[in-house]
Amino acid sequence: MQGRAFGTPDFFVWAPVLGLLEAAALCLVILQATVVALALIAAAVVLVAFESWANRPPARRPPARPQPHSRNRPTRRA
Repeated sequence: MQGRAFGTPDFFVWAPVLGLLEAAALCLVILQATVVALALIAAAVVLVAFESWANRPPARRPPARPQPHSRNRPTRRA
């Protein structure tokens, strides 16, 4: 059984994401650099996606069945 592929991003990832989005807005409005703005927005999306992937919950494993060992079996003596 596998866990979820993505988890909840930390609160601290939003500071650089907001900085990237602000820089993208400045590039778009003031410099008219659409390609740079789109690259900054893509970098912000990748940052949030990586943070969500890094914080994914661990996969739940089914409980392991005990393996029979020869020492655990009763011996018959004749």
